[in-house]
Amino acid sequence: MSMKVVGDKKAMSAAEGATHWMMVNFDPAHPGAVAKTNRLLTELADGLEPRSRVTIAAPTASTAGPLQISLAGHDMSTTQWVLLRYDTTVTGRNEDYQTSVTLNVGLGYGPVDSGSY
Repeated sequence: MSMKVVGDKKAMSAAEGATHWMMVNFDPAHPGAVAKTNRLLTELADGLEPRSRVTIAAPTASTAGPLQISLAGHDMSTTQWVLLRYDTTVTGRNEDYQTSVTLNVGLGYGPVDSGSY
C-alpha cells in the first residue's frame, strides 16, 4: 500500500511540474508548442524526477463558458483587458511504481486587450 502512495505522489508531482512548465511557456499564438507526448520530466527542467514521464495535450480554446473573462480593475481608459481561456490535460507517470495521474487544466492567459483576440 505504501508503495502505491509513493508512486501516486511521484506521478502527481510530475503532473504538477509539467503544468507549471506549460503555464510559463504557453503562448496563445502557438498553443500547440507546449504539447508533449510521453516525454521525460527532466526534459522540461533539470533537477526534476528522472524516472517520471509527462504528456501535455495541446491547449484549445475553452468550449464551456465565455472565451474571454473580464478583469475587474484592469480597465484603462477605453481599453478593456481580459483573460483568454484555454483547456488541456496533463498526465504525469512514474515508471518505477507504474502509477499515473491525469489533470484537467484550465488556464487563463492575460491580461490582453479584448479587441486584439
